[in-house]
Amino acid sequence: MKKNILTIISVVLSLMVVQAQAQSSSGSKVGYVDMERALQSTKAGQGAKKEVEKEIEKRKKALDKLRNDVVKMEEDLKKQELVLTAESREKKRADYLKKVEDLRNLMAKSQQEMQEVEQKIASPILVKMSEVLKKLSEEKGYDVIVAKGALVYARDESDLTDDLIKRFDKELSLPRAHSRGA
Repeated sequence: MKKNILTIISVVLSLMVVQAQAQSSSGSKVGYVDMERALQSTKAGQGAKKEVEKEIEKRKKALDKLRNDVVKMEEDLKKQELVLTAESREKKRADYLKKVEDLRNLMAKSQQEMQEVEQKIASPILVKMSEVLKKLSEEKGYDVIVAKGALVYARDESDLTDDLIKRFDKELSLPRAHSRGA
């Protein structure tokens, strides 16, 4: 999920580079940001990661229970296989195979849902981060900011990641400070 969002951001930022180059033949100031590191390093990003981990743990428990049921059914089937009638054996085998299929479906569904949860949690953070990055780039006189993943080479002084992390955390803490005093 993060990779999908970061890929989209990379493409958008890369298109901004092409547009800026077309508009200005020289003198453009270009910076870059490692959005994945910024997301993981901000307080909001770390909080989002904890929320996602809680969701993963809840889903893991449900999957583990179903997985244990499947293992127990398989063991029971193997133990009773020789003493069961053919009809009973086939019924137990069908029940077992259905349970295995249910487990696979639940795993796939859980994975899809977790990607949606991650996106839902990360999306507002990335939107706010983009706003902060825009302000930061304007203040520092950058014409274009690209995602680090889209770069072949750039000087370290063009990296705005640390500045973005600091500014993002600072701006997110400001509204809370104002609302406490009110």
